Amino acid sequence: MKVHELLAPALPVSTELRDRVINGRSSSTREFVLSLDDEESGLLILECWASRQLGFVYELRVLKAWRGHGVGTAALKHAETVARREGYSRLSLKPYSLDSEGLANDALVAWYRRHGFEFGITDASLMCKHLIPVLPVEAD
Repeated sequence: MKVHELLAPALPVSTELRDRVINGRSSSTREFVLSLDDEESGLLILECWASRQLGFVYELRVLKAWRGHGVGTAALKHAETVARREGYSRLSLKPYSLDSEGLANDALVAWYRRHGFEFGITDASLMCKHLIPVLPVEAD
């Protein structure tokens, strides 16, 4: 599995993923394309809110042909890695299936729970995973 960060104005080759980036890109997001066997297989759009020590998964999209191949899990792991490197203490998301025919919301929530996310106390629509940030070690 390869993860490649898109730097504006770059866009994915896949029309479906390209449309998602165009709709989700902002000054506070970072976009990552996941590839399996040298084919685009998924997309992660991560919002970074440094003032709140929070990473927010704006969108995690796996193309239908690649579901069940670990693409979503790899995207979540990458989101956690980026958030930890930025020193964030948590990663949040709002579970909402953009493909209700292929993946019901209940199944999506269960999948996120298996990856350590739980619904929050202050906002019942958000799921959160607490992280231990990886901070750079200062040399003596």
